[in-house]
Amino acid sequence: MSAPSYLNRPPLFVSYAGNLEDVMINRAFPQATGFFIDVGANDPVGGSNTWKLYERGWNGITIEPMPGACARFAAKRPRDVCLNVAAGEADGEISFFSFGPHSGDSTCDRARAEALAREQGKEMQEIKVPVRSLGSIFAEYVKDRDVDVISIDAEGAEAAILRGAQLDKFRPKLIIIEAMEANVQIDASEEASKILEQNGYVLAYEDGLNKFFVAKEHAEIIAALRYPPNIFDNYITLSEFNMRRKSRRRLRFLQFALAGWVISVVILMLPG
Repeated sequence: MSAPSYLNRPPLFVSYAGNLEDVMINRAFPQATGFFIDVGANDPVGGSNTWKLYERGWNGITIEPMPGACARFAAKRPRDVCLNVAAGEADGEISFFSFGPHSGDSTCDRARAEALAREQGKEMQEIKVPVRSLGSIFAEYVKDRDVDVISIDAEGAEAAILRGAQLDKFRPKLIIIEAMEANVQIDASEEASKILEQNGYVLAYEDGLNKFFVAKEHAEIIAALRYPPNIFDNYITLSEFNMRRKSRRRLRFLQFALAGWVISVVILMLPG
């Protein structure tokens, strides 16, 4: 791969992810097709780490325990398999603490949920949801297929999910875990990180919210994660893109209005 330059930058990349995670993923995996797993997918498009992969032609498995979530994913991402379950250490059933259908704070961690409800005055609903281990999901849906990326945003359940992933058998190339406590930059990923390191994964990048681990047998990916998102990625955020689009619409409106005014003036100035 040639070094990036101002003369050979990639096409404009619109980032939909909350912390530019998709910019890093796009740089590490520029190929047109691939396979991902998105644990705690929440929304098919907004704030998604994998939407841009899907848009480019990839497909994968989205996992979201919020009831009704898969209808939204089916409408936007028909090539994906959506599982309306929680991911955990073993198959069964678990309590899920919901703060609303689109909340990123919903979690299977009771203590975390109760703290959020208490400290932020949020209304919490406890529901029972099925839980499956990543190992069983791999065995049923992935089989021998390579998994390029797993994104895990499980609000405190990352370690339990990794314990059930059978990483000695199934070897995703890149695993991204949310590393911080809820709504505060305090690293809570010690256990999850230790599990990954013990299973032959190398910490390649941290972005202040997430940690990116690369399987040691795919060390070539590490070089692509060396630098944070930067000018050579030629990216803008979705909010910036929408502002630009709104500005262009306003400019076109003003141009049409001005043209109409000029035509009106010319007509009024015509003799007779």
